[in-house]
Amino acid sequence: MYWQLLCRYISKDEWEKSVQILPLFFFYNLKLLNFSAQNLKVKTENCTITFQYPEEKKILFCSIILDANQKDEINASTFTENNIEKHSTNIYCGVRKTDLYTLKIYCREILFPFYVCVCILQIYFTHSFSDDVVLYQTSPRRQWGPGYDTIVAGLLLVSHQKTVIDIEDEFILIQFKLTCSLGLFFTLLDSQGNLLEKNILYWIADMMVFIKLTSPGSGSYTFNIFSSDGKKTSNSIPSCSYLLNFKTSPCERFKNFQIPNRKLGITEQGPRQRCLLLSETPILFMLQIVVFWKCILK
Repeated sequence: MYWQLLCRYISKDEWEKSVQILPLFFFYNLKLLNFSAQNLKVKTENCTITFQYPEEKKILFCSIILDANQKDEINASTFTENNIEKHSTNIYCGVRKTDLYTLKIYCREILFPFYVCVCILQIYFTHSFSDDVVLYQTSPRRQWGPGYDTIVAGLLLVSHQKTVIDIEDEFILIQFKLTCSLGLFFTLLDSQGNLLEKNILYWIADMMVFIKLTSPGSGSYTFNIFSSDGKKTSNSIPSCSYLLNFKTSPCERFKNFQIPNRKLGITEQGPRQRCLLLSETPILFMLQIVVFWKCILK
């Protein structure tokens, strides 16, 4: 029986009232830090479930909320936040209707392609968000912040570990170290899913990627980082996702610049035109480019 795998002896009755945990919970050596009962009564608009995992485990989490019959998924009701420095994950939950819900939590090791269910909770929300409140943003990655999938993709975090970033200035500069040559592209989306491509600028220097995001206006935005062979496909999964809360009015400074793929520096046509970048200073518009023509030897 599963309760025999616990670090202390518990009775069958105590086990049946505790959180419903599945065998892989023990396989991954997970710890549920803030809840022990299977049935929770939440007296606030949302609740937070916190997991911790061993340092040697490279784990990703995701979660879904279902109705009481465990049939229909309640969209945008969970937010899964990674913290690879603390080897922990926070799962935030909130709904628009007071009722009983089922929270299912999944995880997978970074090299394993499929998520498996490790924990199930029954949550009764006595309070709910009003209709005018935007619930949690969604992402095809299903978790937020830099994670082990970010590292495997070839990106080492330099500047921002925090998943949700409040921005008081008209721009933010996010930096990563590249561990290999990558094709990169980015998306910035508003709460309605509209693509805000002109608010993105980036450049690469000395195996560092610098991403400058200008304010589209006060509000919350989803920023996704994709790393692959450079092909934009509809089923691509981000390597990293941030939730950005801009507090300032729209920044129009760079919107009218016609920049291919929003990348500064040598473009794809550069090598064909025999362009060589001698200095890769990461200061905006201070790139020094010289053009040389190869002599034809006969």
